[in-house]
Amino acid sequence: MGAAVGTFARTSVNPHRAGSPDIEARPYSNGKAEVVRNPRAHGIWVVRSPGDFAGIRAIVAAMAKHYQVTTTAATRDDAARLGRLAVEQRLAACAQVSGPITSVYWWNGKVEAAEEWVCNCKTSAAAVGQLTAALRQSHAYTSPEIVATPIEDGDADYLAWLDAETMTRST
Repeated sequence: MGAAVGTFARTSVNPHRAGSPDIEARPYSNGKAEVVRNPRAHGIWVVRSPGDFAGIRAIVAAMAKHYQVTTTAATRDDAARLGRLAVEQRLAACAQVSGPITSVYWWNGKVEAAEEWVCNCKTSAAAVGQLTAALRQSHAYTSPEIVATPIEDGDADYLAWLDAETMTRST
């Protein structure tokens, strides 16, 4: 695979025609890498975007169809409230609350430690933005941990159920 400054190139072998290269290059738009899917070949190839990891983030975002969104709360009841909110609004197919855990973190210039509860929500790519916004708006913390992690693979029936249960709100 090769690249020039300001462009990205992708090279693959078409799995249906062994030995047949598929090469394409496009310029960056607004300093960020563009992501192109090839319906004939598996995968996405992007050369890093200028200045940061925007190209890598774009690849992950383009490939992920499902996410696990994690947040923490000070109490079990608050974590359960956030999970219930996500499920009732069909922004998540399910939410799991676990804990307590001990979190150690920097806050206001010093190291703090606190007991917290974890809320993991499973959602579709279509609903992940709405879910993170709803968690942020409803959270008791000033700067809550809200992390969306792509789900790379899973049971096909489970992932189909996840899509069906979040589809009503996210489309």
